[in-house]
Amino acid sequence: MQAHVILFASRYNYGEFVGYSVKNFHKLIGKDVIVAHQLLKNDIELHEYWLVTPPVAGRTSSPAGFAQWMEWNSSAIQTESGEIPFHYTYIGQLKNELVPEPIPPLELSSKTKVLSVSREYATDIRTLFHATGDFHYRSRWQEGVKTVEEIGHVLPRVGMKCRCVMEDGQVCIYSSSCSFSGERIEFSETDERTMTSTYFTLEKTGHKKRLFAKFEASV
Repeated sequence: MQAHVILFASRYNYGEFVGYSVKNFHKLIGKDVIVAHQLLKNDIELHEYWLVTPPVAGRTSSPAGFAQWMEWNSSAIQTESGEIPFHYTYIGQLKNELVPEPIPPLELSSKTKVLSVSREYATDIRTLFHATGDFHYRSRWQEGVKTVEEIGHVLPRVGMKCRCVMEDGQVCIYSSSCSFSGERIEFSETDERTMTSTYFTLEKTGHKKRLFAKFEASV
């Protein structure tokens, strides 16, 4: 499993502000909001840092819980209304200390194939993958599915969950696996109780793309 970590600059300031709304537009205004914007123009060398102003930090020494590699630095920016002091520390090292959470086992521990069907489609493999793998389109092609609700994430990914409303009830399913190799895409879905799984194989066959769906159930 590979973890993808995105670090960013985090800035904290404390003060008063008011908000106003015009139709669907919302905005915060106030002197301390201006200070927060001015802090964006600091001269900190690296882009991965944590910055706080004295009203938030309340101290000159480093906060409790700092790692040994963290340094509590002091600096300030000059503005038209005066100097704005702040403290900061670099946080880039954090990405080396984060441990990815293991994905819980979503596949069946044992299984027996009970059904296998296939069909050819005259389209490209990526379009076919989005049509079959994206839960939003499930009711358009899978027989018995009326609607799909409570999709766990807008982007299809392993672990995302949805509830399929069927003609005879409903079932919650997870996206349990996915592999992509250019000319072949394989992915699977497992129900919430890990009783059944559906395995899909999309592969190129000449000028067409072949969709092969295999249904397996636990024994």
